[in-house]
Amino acid sequence: MLSENRSLMKLLFEYIVHHREHFIDSLRHLCRDLFKSLLNLHILTIDMEACQSPLIKELTLFLLKELPYHNRGKYGLISCIVEIIGTEQILIWHPSLPEELYKALTEVSLVTHISDVCENLFKHSSADEPSFQHVWLNPLLKCLYSGSKEQMIAVDEHILPKLLKVKPFSIHFLMSELSYMWENNIGNCFSALISCVKFSEKLKISKSSEMLSTASLMKALCHADDQIRLSAFSLLCESQKTTAPVPFETLKLIKFSLPCNINCQSPSFR
Repeated sequence: MLSENRSLMKLLFEYIVHHREHFIDSLRHLCRDLFKSLLNLHILTIDMEACQSPLIKELTLFLLKELPYHNRGKYGLISCIVEIIGTEQILIWHPSLPEELYKALTEVSLVTHISDVCENLFKHSSADEPSFQHVWLNPLLKCLYSGSKEQMIAVDEHILPKLLKVKPFSIHFLMSELSYMWENNIGNCFSALISCVKFSEKLKISKSSEMLSTASLMKALCHADDQIRLSAFSLLCESQKTTAPVPFETLKLIKFSLPCNINCQSPSFR
C-alpha cells in the first residue's frame, strides 16, 4: 500500500511536517518517530535500494530546498533520512548542504538542531580523509574566516566537539589551518584553535606548547577581545594533573597576562 499509494505517503508526510514544530514536546518527538516508521515501511515495500527510491529523494529535496532554513523541525527529519541512506547520497542530491548548514549557524535558536544533524552527517559519512576535508572542513574554515561572531561561537561550542568526537583524524588538518589563520590575523579562529588544542591534549596526541608558540599565546593574552584572552588564559591554567609542577614558560605567560587583564570590569571575566 505504501509503495503504490504515494498520495497516502504524502498525506502522512504533510501531517508530520505540520506538527514537527508543535509547542508540545511529546507531539514533536512522536512526529519524528512516525517519520522513521514511515520511511522503514516504505523501504520494506519497494524492490530497490533506499537511495534509489524516487519518493525518498523527493521528500529529502523538499526538506532541503522547499522548507526555509529557519524551520527547526526539518533538521530532525533530515537526520532520520541520513541514518537510512547515508551522507554521500544526500550530498549527491544536494551538494551545497555543508555551506548552507554552517551559514544557518547565525541563528542562535537553530544551533542545537543544526549541530545534531551535522553530527549524524559526520557519523554516516563514508568518505576518505581528503574527500571529507574538502566537503566538510574547508567550508567550516571558510565560515571561521568570513563568518560572524555568532557563527564562530556556534562552531566552537557545538560543531567542533561533535566533529572531533566522530572524526578525530580531522584535528591535524584543522590545527594546521587554524594556526596559520591565527598567526596571519585571518578570521575569528582562536577559540576554535584552543578547542582543538585541548582535544589534542586530552587524547595525548600532543601538548599545547608543541602546537602554539609563545608569541601566539602572548598575542592572544593581550587581544582586544575578552573571550580570546579568556580562552588563552584557560589553556595556560588547565592541567590533567593538579599536582603537576607549573612549567616556567607557563608561569611567565600567566605573569605577563595579569597586568593586561587586571582592570577588566566584566563580572564574567573576573
